Amino acid sequence: MKLTTKIGLSFLIAIILVGGGLGLWGIPWLRSYLIDREVEYAKSFLLRETQYAQKQLNLFQKHAQTEGWQKEQWNIAVQGLFQQLNEIFSQHYAHLTGRLFILNEMGQVLLSTDATRNGKTITNFWIYNDGTRGQILKSFKSDLKFAQIIRMFPVTEVTEQGHEEKTIFVSIIQSSWNRERYFLCISENNSDLYQFATLATHALELTVAITILIFYIMFQLVYSNLRNRYDRILEHARMIAEGNYQTQINDDRNDEIGQLAQTIDALSRRLKAEKEMEKNYLQMQKMEMVGTLASGIAHDFNNMLTGILSGLDLILQELDHPSDGKTVNLQQLRNSIKITRNCAIRGKETVEKLLSFSRKQGLDVHPVDLNAVARAVVELCRHSFDKRIKIILHELDKPAMIKADHSLLEQAIMNICINARDAIGEKNGYVELSVDMETGKGHRPKKYLLKIRDNGCGMDEDTRRRLFEPFYTTKTSGTGLGMAMVYLTIQEIGGTLEVESALGKGTLITIKLPALPDDQSTEEGLPGESTGHKPGTAQKQASASAATDTTHPISSLPPRAIDPNAPAVLVIDDDEFMLQMTSDILTRLGYQPYAAPNGKEGLEMLEEHKERIKIVILDLMLPEESGDEIFPKLKTLQPELKVLLVSGNKRDPRIAALLANGCDSFLNKPFSLDDLKGALEQLDSNESTNSSGTSSPSTTPN
Repeated sequence: MKLTTKIGLSFLIAIILVGGGLGLWGIPWLRSYLIDREVEYAKSFLLRETQYAQKQLNLFQKHAQTEGWQKEQWNIAVQGLFQQLNEIFSQHYAHLTGRLFILNEMGQVLLSTDATRNGKTITNFWIYNDGTRGQILKSFKSDLKFAQIIRMFPVTEVTEQGHEEKTIFVSIIQSSWNRERYFLCISENNSDLYQFATLATHALELTVAITILIFYIMFQLVYSNLRNRYDRILEHARMIAEGNYQTQINDDRNDEIGQLAQTIDALSRRLKAEKEMEKNYLQMQKMEMVGTLASGIAHDFNNMLTGILSGLDLILQELDHPSDGKTVNLQQLRNSIKITRNCAIRGKETVEKLLSFSRKQGLDVHPVDLNAVARAVVELCRHSFDKRIKIILHELDKPAMIKADHSLLEQAIMNICINARDAIGEKNGYVELSVDMETGKGHRPKKYLLKIRDNGCGMDEDTRRRLFEPFYTTKTSGTGLGMAMVYLTIQEIGGTLEVESALGKGTLITIKLPALPDDQSTEEGLPGESTGHKPGTAQKQASASAATDTTHPISSLPPRAIDPNAPAVLVIDDDEFMLQMTSDILTRLGYQPYAAPNGKEGLEMLEEHKERIKIVILDLMLPEESGDEIFPKLKTLQPELKVLLVSGNKRDPRIAALLANGCDSFLNKPFSLDDLKGALEQLDSNESTNSSGTSSPSTTPN
């Protein structure tokens, strides 16, 4: 029997054994486990409700004894407790068809999430599966003689549509003050209770079947390919002798000549594949880095889109309804158009950076300025990193000309910066890039240095020694190729890397690159750009444009006729355009805006104007202290303050946490004038409702 046949039979037997084992043991065990888990969930939820209710009854009993309650007072307190239990169940119980029933000793439903059952007796609609009606209540009383014991009863529920199989989870609470006992019941449809287990096991069965089919098809393809290679061994040997390694071995003879031919061909494929793999790893690493930057870039894009949407809304509002009621305010129109245009320019530049960063290309070595490369990386980091991390750049006071592939060098530096960001984590920190120079004879540049320093967690000696090993990583996710690609890129352009690090003291990585002689120090354009266009020019032009064509600061906006008693709103956002545009919208809506570029100034402004400011629009991503850190300080300073949280990343888990801890509402960027108006009106209506004694839930991001 041939080796390939043996391998094929072994593979098929292994698939049959694995599939049979899963079908006979694994899947039934999984179903049983999932059913038990759902039952335990219902029991534990009811136990928590029971413990809470019993604790409250004991408290009522103490008050009744010390204050001399009448029965009416006791009934009011108990009814309030039952209503609270009903609300907790409705909001937090996970099973959709689950219903809560609170019964007295006579089996009468005092309160239920199924309002149609209130006041009815359970013997009218719960019967044992054998048809017995009256025994269910007797079973409750006989089996539940002590508090905090959960029992299960399989029953049939009589409804207008027919009969449904149910599982009833029951516990008891009691008061020694008036000797009353109450039953807490959770009614579950059996189909819903076991639905997840059924779906999960069906999904596993389907997955196993598909996996076996895929493995079988893969085996057939591989097996056929191996057999076909044996048919062409002589032809392939001649092609190898001629230096042509493009075809694959197709020889079915298992002899020394065939084995030698396969070994030679495997070596040629390996050499070719390694080069291709190197290119693929490089592109994969680019995509991985773009993915890690996605959240911050999305937030930045949503800021730009908010500026554009709001600017256009303000323009339309001013054209349709002039602010003074008569004449269109041209200065205000110009101001809104400038902000809208600047936001669009920022978006265009960010897209260009991402496309340049992620495009797939071959090695293109040409003279570049290390200052410009570092500047491009810093711009991308500032767009995408957490605002609590400061990105610092120290450029050399003259061009630092080296010979490198601009895109690959930018990617390598970006990779180091991402590692620095991950080492800092969710705290205030910094990543500092410094361009420096080593001189040789005649004080001419010998090497240019890029030092990347952070104040993160640092590395131990073993991690530092293995930093550039392929597939080595200390992260829970990632390929482990990032720093290996950095090492390869720097090595290809004739540079070296030095690493200094210690646990708790941060990391310093120094890139040393050979300086170009003066006669070769003419910077060429990037691929796809016109000759003479230097990397970094777009950034410089954008900065110059921002300096000369920026919008008016808030203090110099055209005067508006604002009611001195108009409600005041504090806006805290680190984006200049967002501050400007949001303030313009607030003014247009009749509010008095106060603007702060960070949390510290926002707190100071609230302290100064706390009598006037009743609403704060708080951005989640702020420098130094983020929105979730500023929020409790705002509430401490002014407990009645209404806070509208805004962010361009609605999936940030901090949003739900803030809403759960008292933040009043959330508005996702980008938002329009009408969106902000509606959110503010909702806050105003909530305040009016709350003042009359009714609470209103916060807005939760979808």
